[in-house]
Amino acid sequence: MFKLLKSVTKSIGRAVYNDPEVQNLLSRHPYLFRFIRKRLTPDEKFGLYLTLGMALTAIFIFLFFGVVEDLIGQDPLIQSDLRIINLVQIFRTPSFNNVMLLLPILANGRLCLLVLF
Repeated sequence: MFKLLKSVTKSIGRAVYNDPEVQNLLSRHPYLFRFIRKRLTPDEKFGLYLTLGMALTAIFIFLFFGVVEDLIGQDPLIQSDLRIINLVQIFRTPSFNNVMLLLPILANGRLCLLVLF
């Protein structure tokens, strides 16, 4: 299945590359496409890995500021989370703390597998 997908992808790539409009675009903007090719080549100094790292960094910064915006804008979901946190803090006792400390231990992957078998 992987070989078929790889073959189809190469065929589509060749067909797009040999299209006259794409060739015209490549001839009009050679520096741009050379820059893009260097950014997507893993062998270049600032190639694929830096490009992927920058893209992931931008995505996580976007997500972080989305959460900050919801917090500042008093989104209803954030408000319900704060109410639940306040409610849990009311019931806080030493025995409740011990139960809450036990929950991550019970969620351990090895223990879950042991319980399943």
